[in-house]
Amino acid sequence: MATPHQHDTTFAEFIGLLFSPLASNIIGHPAWNFAPGYISISAGQIVRVTNAGGEDHTFTEVPAFGGGFVPPLNGVGGPAGTVPLVEAEACMASPGIIAPGNTVPFAGLSPGVHKFQCCIHPWMRAVVDVEAK
Repeated sequence: MATPHQHDTTFAEFIGLLFSPLASNIIGHPAWNFAPGYISISAGQIVRVTNAGGEDHTFTEVPAFGGGFVPPLNGVGGPAGTVPLVEAEACMASPGIIAPGNTVPFAGLSPGVHKFQCCIHPWMRAVVDVEAK
């Protein structure tokens, strides 16, 4: 059995799992996600994000989850209700693209709920809940 680190997902398998006729949102490949999808930290803690996959990703804070900047992965012509990402330019701001194997620290998150997603693969989403000290 192949391990996830061998990056053996075929393009056909990847595309076949993007959408479901039973859901109005992008499903995505189950191996392509942020893990964990939710963390709770104390104010002042640093979140370190590591791209452990074999493709480029972003980890972009967004006010609301939506689509990304790659239209075929964004649900364009796909399921109803897919929301385009309004702040696509924010995806290329620091840190921008996170290459495979790279780690990026996120510091200074204010207390509250912060939503992050990959602007390339918009089903990759995470919530960071920052608790006040």
